[in-house]
This record gives sequence, structure tokens and C-alpha cells, in this order.
Amino acid sequence: ECDYAEGTVRPRQEALKSVPRTARVTKPRDNGFLDTNLRAVLDAYGAGSLVLMGVNAHACVKHIAESGSTNYGYAVRTSELLIADAAWAGIYPKTRKWYEANGFFATA
Repeated sequence: ECDYAEGTVRPRQEALKSVPRTARVTKPRDNGFLDTNLRAVLDAYGAGSLVLMGVNAHACVKHIAESGSTNYGYAVRTSELLIADAAWAGIYPKTRKWYEANGFFATA
């Protein structure tokens, strides 16, 4: 979660209380791998793949997808059902094409 977007996070925090293994990682910028303990948390869980969700397909989710796959070797997937921004409505068509070209996009 972004340390500057607390208001958008509270409903998700409540929903995560029922998930058995969770860790809260607060990020200061779009890429959740920079200046955070995200990789350490994922390594502790033995994660080999990431299913990404978020608000900004063209920013936060894309930066984490790029970094996670290129720098750390995670298998990355997302879907239009998991991202809330207008990229899927055609405002950022290049972003959707990027996800598809890199094999990160799962159809619903």
C-alpha cells in the first residue's frame, strides 16, 4: 500500500483480516520493491509468482510487474478485474498492450 493513500487502504485492511498469511508493506513510491521489505516478505513466504491488483495499471502495478519479473524472476500475472483505473477503458491502451506483450495479462 502507498504510505500517502491511507484512505483507500482501510477497507482492504479489514478484508485481509480473514486471510491466514498476510504482511503489510508500505511503499513510498510506485514501485513496491524500492525502499521496502517486499522482496524479503515474498522470499519468506517462498513466493515464486505474483498476482497483482491495484488502482493504477500504468503506474504502481506496472512498475511492480516490471521489477518483479525482470529484477527478481517472479512469474507475474494480473487481470482487468484486478485493476481499477481507466487503462482498461481505453485511456491507456499502450499499458494494456504492454501487459499482454509481456505475458502478464490473464483474461477474465
